[in-house]
Amino acid sequence: MRVLSQGLGVALLCLALLALIVIAQRGIIAQSIAAYGGSCPCEYSTDVAGNQCGGRSAWSRSGGAEPLCYHSDITMERLRRAPH
Repeated sequence: MRVLSQGLGVALLCLALLALIVIAQRGIIAQSIAAYGGSCPCEYSTDVAGNQCGGRSAWSRSGGAEPLCYHSDITMERLRRAPH
């Protein structure tokens, strides 16, 4: 029973750490999008007319601004530099 309890504790700790990582990533993404000057930082963004940006987004185009739009855009190094 003790081993099961320890295993559950480890699992809960892992879930808590994962939740903290996701929250940090969301904050980094929000900051990156807010810092972008245009109306189409990400594929899922909408332009001023309300149309989805898709391939017109800064994220989709090479060169220029490189906003962070997805969790997969954030490296562990970037996460380490995030304010705590």
